[in-house]
Amino acid sequence: MTSVLRRWIFLHTTTGEKFGRDITSATPEAISRAITAGFANLGGRRSWRILIVKKLSDWVSGNIDHSEATTFIKNVTTHGPVIGDQCFAAARIMAALGLFEASLAHEERGIHFLHRGHLWNGNPSHRLRKVQSAIHREDRDGAIEGVRQFLAHHDSPEKLPLSVLDLLHYVNVWANSTNSKIQSLVIRESPTWSDYVGGKKIVVYGPGNIHPTEPAIGASDVVARIAGPGSYSWQSKGDLAQGRANLVYTIPETLESLGTTPEERRKTVSQFDFLCIKRGEAPYLPNSRKVEAGSRLFLRGHPNMVPLAVIDVLRAPGTTVRVIGSDFFASESSYRPDSIRTTPEGKPQTNQGSTGNRFDRSTLMASHNAFQNRRLVKNLLDSGRVTGDDAFLEACSLSDLDYARRLDLHYGQHRL
Repeated sequence: MTSVLRRWIFLHTTTGEKFGRDITSATPEAISRAITAGFANLGGRRSWRILIVKKLSDWVSGNIDHSEATTFIKNVTTHGPVIGDQCFAAARIMAALGLFEASLAHEERGIHFLHRGHLWNGNPSHRLRKVQSAIHREDRDGAIEGVRQFLAHHDSPEKLPLSVLDLLHYVNVWANSTNSKIQSLVIRESPTWSDYVGGKKIVVYGPGNIHPTEPAIGASDVVARIAGPGSYSWQSKGDLAQGRANLVYTIPETLESLGTTPEERRKTVSQFDFLCIKRGEAPYLPNSRKVEAGSRLFLRGHPNMVPLAVIDVLRAPGTTVRVIGSDFFASESSYRPDSIRTTPEGKPQTNQGSTGNRFDRSTLMASHNAFQNRRLVKNLLDSGRVTGDDAFLEACSLSDLDYARRLDLHYGQHRL
C-alpha cells in the first residue's frame, strides 16, 4: 500500500475524531479506553501501539511518573507511524495528556516525513503541504520556492480560497517581500480595516504578566487586546495603555457570554474600534469583523489568540507589531490578575487558566498545537517583522525541545 493511499484511508476513517476536554477530564479508566481507540488507526508497529497505550494509561492512572513516561515513549518513537498525519495525531494525544516532550518527538517525526517529499506530485494540495512543511522547519527559502512553484501552476490567484491566499501571504510577510496582488486579495473584503491599521504600529497586549519596567504604550500606537470569558475590560492601575483597547480579538463563545441579547453585547463592545471575531460573524455589531483563522498555516492545529492577532494585523500593508504580555505559556503564570478568565458558571480560573479539571490546559494546548503557534510567530520575529518584551523574546529564543520541557515543567508533570 502506498503512502498516499495510507494517508487517504487514515484521514477518511478518523474525520471529526478529537481528543478533547470531555475525554481528558473523565476517569482514568475512560481516558484509557479513549487512548486505546485513538491509537487503533495510527499505524506503526502493532507492538508499538500496544506499548504506547499501556504506558499512557499507566501515566494517567498514576502508576508511573512523568519522566518515566516521557523517556519510554521517546525511546520507541522510531517504531511509530510513518505517515505525517498519523504522527501529528499521536502527538496531539500525548500533549493532551501533558507529555509535551514526547509529543514533540512525534511532531518532528511527522514534519520529517512531509519534508521527505513522498507526497509531492502535481496535486495542488500537496504543493501547499510542501510550503507548510518548510514553514514549520523554519526554512524560509524553501517556503519561498514552494510558493513560487505553486503560483507557477495558478495564473489566476483571485480564484484561490482565502485560506490559501493567506498561506501565500504569510510567506511573503516572513520573507519581507511584497506580492501586491496577493495582499490586495487577502484584504479586499475589509478596506476600512486595512485603512485603519495599515502603516500603523500595533501593540498586541496579551493577558500575561508584564514586567514593572515595561514602558507605557504610546498614545499613537494601536492597542490590540484579547477578550476572554470574564475578561473584556482592562482598568487596572498599572495598565500600560490606561485601559485603552482599539482592537479586541475574541471567539464567538466569548461574545455570546457578554450578554443575553444583541443589545447587551453591543453596549459592552461599543467602545472598541474593531471587534475581531475568530471564524465568526456578528452582523448586529457595526464594529465587528470576521477574522480568517489561518488554518492553512498549520500542519495540525489552529491559532491561539495572540498569534492570531499578530498574523491578522500583518495582513495589512506597512504594519509593525510589538507583543507584550505573552510568552506562549512558557512560565508558571499565564494570566495577570486583570485578565484571569472565568468558567461558564462565573468561577475564576487559576492564573494558569485552568478550570480545575485534570489535563485542562494541556488538552487546550494540544488542540491548538502550542509548538506550531510559537513557530509561526517566531518566524516573523526572526525576520524582523515582530518584536516584543523580554518575556516574549525569551520564550521565542528557546529551542523546541527546551520549550516542550517548559510546558512539561509548568503544566505536564502536574497534569494541569
